[in-house]
Amino acid sequence: MDVAKPITSQAWSHEDETALIMKLAAAQTGLSLTQASASVNTLTANFAEMVSTIHAIKLEAEQTPSATTKRILEHCEQFLDRVQGALVGFQFYDRMHQRLDHIARHLENTLQLVGNKVAINDPVAWQTLKEKIKTSYNIEEDRVLFEQVMQGIPVKEAVKTAARHARAEPVDKVELF
Repeated sequence: MDVAKPITSQAWSHEDETALIMKLAAAQTGLSLTQASASVNTLTANFAEMVSTIHAIKLEAEQTPSATTKRILEHCEQFLDRVQGALVGFQFYDRMHQRLDHIARHLENTLQLVGNKVAINDPVAWQTLKEKIKTSYNIEEDRVLFEQVMQGIPVKEAVKTAARHARAEPVDKVELF
């Protein structure tokens, strides 16, 4: 099986090689998102069914008050609290999915620019690409990270700043159901 195109001195260029690697990264990101989404969709559906079942149990238990019913209702509330905690994990997945989707799209847009022999040397085209990337963010720490990187801040420092900004934001309870 032929893994890669053979290198020939006439056809080889670092631009083409860069484009291939960027295409691979975009494709791998897309594949990961597709596969992860299927699993998360199954988990989400199962959580929705569990919550519906617990609500049905609570409704029935509330119809017959007793000491046992009180304990059942307490267990139902504990279960719902645990589900609420698990939903924070889904929120993390949603943010990760969003970021990986942005990465794939930004790579594809960059590939288009790099593949255009005129636009690749046009500062306006690069500025337009950066503006497109900037306006695609709807998570505040992503905007902070973008600004830091565009200002030339080293990546590790930019990540730390964005992470501090994320921790400073209040975390509300998640409602998916």
